[in-house]
Amino acid sequence: MVVTSLMWKSLDRFSQYFDIFWKNPVAWDIKTKTLVFTPISRNLIPWMISVYGFLTVLNGSLLLILISQLYGFAQLKLIKLIIILCWSGQVVFALVLESLLAFTGINVSYAFNSLSVLARKICGRTIEQEHTTSLDMKGITLNLIIIFTSSQAFNTYVFTLISSNLNPYSQLYAIFASKGWSFPLLAKFVLFFLRLTMIIPVFQISRIVCIIICCPMMSAYLALECLSTIRKTGVYYMSSRNNVIVDKYLRNYASLQLIFKISDDFIAPSAAVVMFITMWLSVLFNFISINLYGIIPPSVFPYFPISALFSAGCIRLLVPLLVDLYEECRVLQARWRCLLGGSGDKKYLKRKLHSFRSVAVYGGILGYNLYKCKRSTKMNFVGAIISYTISASLSFNAEYAHKFNLN
Repeated sequence: MVVTSLMWKSLDRFSQYFDIFWKNPVAWDIKTKTLVFTPISRNLIPWMISVYGFLTVLNGSLLLILISQLYGFAQLKLIKLIIILCWSGQVVFALVLESLLAFTGINVSYAFNSLSVLARKICGRTIEQEHTTSLDMKGITLNLIIIFTSSQAFNTYVFTLISSNLNPYSQLYAIFASKGWSFPLLAKFVLFFLRLTMIIPVFQISRIVCIIICCPMMSAYLALECLSTIRKTGVYYMSSRNNVIVDKYLRNYASLQLIFKISDDFIAPSAAVVMFITMWLSVLFNFISINLYGIIPPSVFPYFPISALFSAGCIRLLVPLLVDLYEECRVLQARWRCLLGGSGDKKYLKRKLHSFRSVAVYGGILGYNLYKCKRSTKMNFVGAIISYTISASLSFNAEYAHKFNLN
């Protein structure tokens, strides 16, 4: 699992694209090649306006539309309802993760930077080598993800300006106007202003999507490279009769374990939120791509299959990496048990190894871990997306779409 220079350049590209307007709690410093945390202060006022102002207002508008539909105040067409659900998933995703970064970002930044230092210590220059043998697909993929996500933000903004069906504020206005409500000029101006500034929450959503994809991928590759090097050098160090040498070798794994523990307050809830909302949005995008061709306007429809493919690609990249962390640790610990017989002080080394736990990514909330990312988790997660997509598709018949006034 070599971390190439092109992969590090993807973080530079991320900073150049997304950190040009205002400071964020967690940002990438191009000069020092580290994650930098900015605590809540005056420097973050533009960010707070963006997240807890524009993004929260957008979330409130979406929630108001869904409540109106739930209690019969509004009768939304199916297409509009699905689009509102897509917006809701993305906005909730951004709000939760931005809040997590604001309150636990100091641990996240410290853990990522410490992991980078540890990888340089254990692996030497391996983590910064140039990829010359073949195409660096990992680096190219990370850079393409950032380019695609940043361009998608502006494309989405343009579409929300062109089509009122894609703009939640326009739909909210239409719902109340259909009930005969009259709006004062100030309220109309506020709605027009919110519609015109949709670029701010859309841009913030794109940024958090990028950081949630790129930083965990880089962290996973760094950790896997450390585990691989520790496993390869195990025979030499574990066979030593000098406990000082053995302790120095095992200290690398203990450091890796400590780094993951430091960032656990962010990793566990973010893993749960990301996997749940990704499943939610993937099912919606798949359902629209399969069943609503010809019903959704052709100018808007390509967005949904592209988003479905993008979600599937990110799942294919990230989930196996998270699973490999736990599986690689199990292989490493099994190898240590095999090498235990050649140790000069078996009792001491056995107690030492017994104190270690497998490095793994957990999904949880409020301090409670609900599941561990292992091989069965990957199968269950992908299987759930496929199962819900099939169930939703079987319950929909496009031939009778005109009866339900869907378009």
